[in-house]
Amino acid sequence: MLSPRLDLTRNDQVPILQYLSQATSVVPRSQWISFLQLPRGELYHLSFVNEVIKPLAERFGSCPQDLVARARELSGTLGTMGDAGAGIAVFPRLPVVVSVREGDEEFPASANILFDATTPLHLTTAATWVLGVEYPANSGG
Repeated sequence: MLSPRLDLTRNDQVPILQYLSQATSVVPRSQWISFLQLPRGELYHLSFVNEVIKPLAERFGSCPQDLVARARELSGTLGTMGDAGAGIAVFPRLPVVVSVREGDEEFPASANILFDATTPLHLTTAATWVLGVEYPANSGG
């Protein structure tokens, strides 16, 4: 029996193949770090903020319950960070935590993504950046 063909972009293929070839047997520790704390994260940090964090805040900051709904669609677990938060397993050993805070008259909406401290054992920082850039922008809205 033939399996269905998946049309994946190169940006989809790279992190998947890297994870399949590089992932270790180390399980997540539920110790969360920022993108900046990933190896050489400072090289990609500003871009990560502009291309991932700000769009997340813009997309979900005015309606945090949409993040909760999207997380449920992705089999995520609801969290307590911010006005809405969720844990999502990107790959079996690669969980992330996404949170948003609703904006108001005084402060703009904000967002954050935290990575399990074991992330560098499974993906390079560049591939982690690709995941962030590709998926929040296409997160169903």
